[in-house]
Amino acid sequence: MPTRSHFIPQFLLKGFAFRQEGEEFYVHVFRKDGAQFSPNIKRVAAQGNFYGDGDIETILSVAETQFANLVRSLREGNSTPESKPQIDRFVAHSLVRTQAFREGVHDIGVAVMRESFQEFLNPEYTPQLLAKLAEDALNEPPARDILAATPPEARSMIEAVMREILLHPDMHAMLRRMILPTLNIIDTAESVRSSQRQVLESSRNLEKRIHDLGSMSWRVELYEAHSLILGDIGPLIRGDESADWGRVLHGMPQVVWFPLSDRSLLIGDVSGVTIRPDCEEVNAASFENSLEFFVASQRTEREDKYHKRVGSNVDRHTSDQLKEMKRTIREYLTSPGGTLSID
Repeated sequence: MPTRSHFIPQFLLKGFAFRQEGEEFYVHVFRKDGAQFSPNIKRVAAQGNFYGDGDIETILSVAETQFANLVRSLREGNSTPESKPQIDRFVAHSLVRTQAFREGVHDIGVAVMRESFQEFLNPEYTPQLLAKLAEDALNEPPARDILAATPPEARSMIEAVMREILLHPDMHAMLRRMILPTLNIIDTAESVRSSQRQVLESSRNLEKRIHDLGSMSWRVELYEAHSLILGDIGPLIRGDESADWGRVLHGMPQVVWFPLSDRSLLIGDVSGVTIRPDCEEVNAASFENSLEFFVASQRTEREDKYHKRVGSNVDRHTSDQLKEMKRTIREYLTSPGGTLSID
């Protein structure tokens, strides 16, 4: 039987329970497809074989034990400078383990491979594209090494041959024949799942995201009971390249909002600003940017109103990201000496 993995840990879901019976906790779940139910948290944010390898459960269990103790302390407002390294690791870990994060990476990956390559292969840009690629290729270390090892009298001839190959009139058709069939056989979903698993399996693979949180100052704000919800996006992170709370980070993290319970919010900020966020603003960021659902400790008219807008920003983020990539490609193709840089 496939291992059933939680992409949002149960210790976090407990903070949004409306009922507890012994060691059993129950939350209200509001799904994008219109469903609303009140299950045991064991059935929330869980899928069979989610990470593709049952062995990862042992690794996740060890991490969750450490993070659960941290979250219990933070829920009471206990945040100290000494706890910062563990908070950094907890937030980075929580970000990359979610389904929302994985789907965000997958959507952008598919868009890059299909839409952006189609843009590259647009006949309108073929002459500029091939000229740019030829120039770039001939200035890359492998080409320079070949030319450097060539007798001086033959270098110009070798370079001319390489350039002629890259600029051959049939090169555009060759590119289409090579790239498009390849795109159809790449299993992007499995590639992304494998990458996600590798990051979670090795703390070293997580270090880049932990390092990106290094400038964050952390604090906890406490609210009235039932004030906050938790979306399946998990931690909300806003980068320096976009004002949006994205599933996939845009630039270096500037602000983090992470609901830890229905009354406690972990806040990270690089600017030192200590303004208390309005809980309605936090909740809107959670349900609008979540992929499939949010959980809450109550069901009232307020949560029913939220329910109608679950995931309302998700498609827009993917579309905006794709437009930015296409803009970058066009800029590369039309600007003298431009360089292609898509982060």
